[in-house]
Amino acid sequence: MPTTPRSLLREILKTHGTLIEEAFLSAVADVVNKASVKAIAEALSRAEYDLALDILGLSDEAFETVSESVRNAYTASGRSVTGWINDASASEIRMHFKIGDPVAADWLRQKSSRLVTQLNSGQREAVRDVLAQGMETGRNPRSVALDVIGRLPKGANARQGGIVGLTRKQAMKVQSLREDLLSGDPKRLRAYLRLGLRDRRFDRKVAGAIKSGTPLTRTEVERITARYSDKALRWRGENIARTEATQAFHAAQDHSFGQGISSGHVPADKVTKTWHSASDERVRFSHTVLDGQTVGMDDVFVSPIGSMMKHPGDTSLGAQAADIVQCRCRLSYAMIE
Repeated sequence: MPTTPRSLLREILKTHGTLIEEAFLSAVADVVNKASVKAIAEALSRAEYDLALDILGLSDEAFETVSESVRNAYTASGRSVTGWINDASASEIRMHFKIGDPVAADWLRQKSSRLVTQLNSGQREAVRDVLAQGMETGRNPRSVALDVIGRLPKGANARQGGIVGLTRKQAMKVQSLREDLLSGDPKRLRAYLRLGLRDRRFDRKVAGAIKSGTPLTRTEVERITARYSDKALRWRGENIARTEATQAFHAAQDHSFGQGISSGHVPADKVTKTWHSASDERVRFSHTVLDGQTVGMDDVFVSPIGSMMKHPGDTSLGAQAADIVQCRCRLSYAMIE
């Protein structure tokens, strides 16, 4: 089977997407496993939430390994695409992807800064909400701290559950889930049985509580909530990995052609690019509209909601998140005779 940009993207997602996910999950594990429950609880007892966040160790530096993994995905993508261009070209002149090219260097600098800032600021907001909510409802500071960083089951060497790494919406869902399960309310317990990220091994236990009218114990609730939280974290890691690896590939693909043009190997007015959606029922409406559209190399695609993009996943022109997150679209490039 011949190599194509589509197959190159699949390989980047398979190899570097996995590495990005692992870097994110490792960064989260590093934060929670180093956290001092006692110190966080003491800060909470004085309602010093920002101090608790600092003690937890949430910072831009904590997520730098994620940024580095995205850089590696970008570099590998650029070299793969340039190699494909060389193989497909009849010219004896060989192109080389230059990571130090001003456009490439600027993309990497902005991507790194934006990514770690978004991850860290999002975490601080989510954690602060949970800390404040827990203390405002009169819970024990230690219990609230454990809600955030997770609990260490007997015999385990890593914490489970917790909300570090989750989005603000996910973190609040974990909190509301805990309350639903503790309530004993049959309606709220049935809602749990409809959650896609639940651990189905607990379904019989929850169904039994509904049938007997016997409330779940706090220990049971913590186990069920922890498993939901862990699966939500894994889902988020996969989401980040696919989004970031796809963006890195498309940016590198665009920059590879750009470097070819600037070096005189490829005439800019002879290159077009065409948007391709994944062509299934999961494609968002705005991208079904873009599907099949062809523009010049230096032109942009404009989605129905107003986002302007040089390529799928491009945020340099202010594209909305609704057009970026988990995008599975791709571009094909062609030379005009």
